Amino acid sequence: MKRTFLAVSILLLVSAVASCSSDRAVADRSEANMNRRAMTAMGRDTVRTGAASHRSADVELTRKIREKLMADDRLSVFAQNITIVTLGDTVTLKGEVRNAAESRKVSSLAREVAKDKHINNQLVLTK
Repeated sequence: MKRTFLAVSILLLVSAVASCSSDRAVADRSEANMNRRAMTAMGRDTVRTGAASHRSADVELTRKIREKLMADDRLSVFAQNITIVTLGDTVTLKGEVRNAAESRKVSSLAREVAKDKHINNQLVLTK
């Protein structure tokens, strides 16, 4: 009886640990997929289609920039939901913002997080 209980307990513990690590892996793949879809949406003239990075450093930088934008309540919903693609030394910002000041603010926030990366600001003003 003790052996059965011990075996079941170990099995549950292993399952829980595996589930936690797989949740993180799914989140990383999801962010990488978003990067890939965003790159495709940008078109061939902007960045090579399908070249989105799966490097965890690029995914993590994209996540940090997104968090920074979402934390700024002064930005419009448009600005908070722009497409952010990190590929090596370049961070591309694409989407719509309300005005030029908001475009500069988004670029500035991205630069704060990305520090030494090139910020490719392709934001456009809403009509």
